[in-house]
Amino acid sequence: MHELVSFAFGDDVSVIDTATNTVIDTINVGATPQGVAITPDGTRAYIADRAMDRVAVVDTATNTLLTTIPVGDGPQEVAVTPDGTRVYVTNLDSDDVSVIDTATNTVIDTATNTVVDTVPVGDGPVGVAIGTVTEERTPTRLTLRLEKKKGKDGKDALDVLGGGGRNGLTLKAKLTAEGEPLADKPIEFTTDSISLCTESTDSRGKATCKVPRSRADETCYTVTFAGDDTYEPSTATVCRFNGSSGEPSELEGPEGLSVIPGQALTPAAST
Repeated sequence: MHELVSFAFGDDVSVIDTATNTVIDTINVGATPQGVAITPDGTRAYIADRAMDRVAVVDTATNTLLTTIPVGDGPQEVAVTPDGTRVYVTNLDSDDVSVIDTATNTVIDTATNTVVDTVPVGDGPVGVAIGTVTEERTPTRLTLRLEKKKGKDGKDALDVLGGGGRNGLTLKAKLTAEGEPLADKPIEFTTDSISLCTESTDSRGKATCKVPRSRADETCYTVTFAGDDTYEPSTATVCRFNGSSGEPSELEGPEGLSVIPGQALTPAAST
């Protein structure tokens, strides 16, 4: 592995072998080289040449100067985007930032390797860094209810046959954000981490899933919205229990629990 070091009072850059910590080459890039940045693939080095108001481009495989790019006055520091398509250069004396297009730099082409934009900033910009800014997402609220079918005698089929009756249960979920329903969002229905089905919400923010009956002592159902670039994830869970006689008891929290990231569990509102 090699390292490039610039010298503000010289006109070259030293190439250091990091295994032996020795200088193995020097590259003349012009007067007063400053900041150095390497492309993600390691094939190019961009070096701010302050006295010449340009950026030098070096082939790191051959340690040779390939081309120079005119920028603003007194270029100081350099940063390359993670995808390698742009180089940002702070210009200390012209109080701006130059943006270099490097999209075709597999072989340097001076016709395309030009400044594509200049951004005015404050006085004497020096440092520059590349990062990702994540925009704040809107919290969501998810509720879950179990629908029980009535038998001919008026009793719940769930209570007569246990855990869902002849036709099982219908799980009903509702997804909202700031009180408004969210449509066309995928909702996953699970039990004991086993996926039952995945359905998209309708215009009212609702999604349903029919499930077979269960005779387990305890059965919990969970619905999950994984979130997306705009909305935060949320989940809700409802459980039912069989008593010691084997007959199912009333549903615990029949309207589920709604989870909003960063908040405690709270009973979901009626829908």
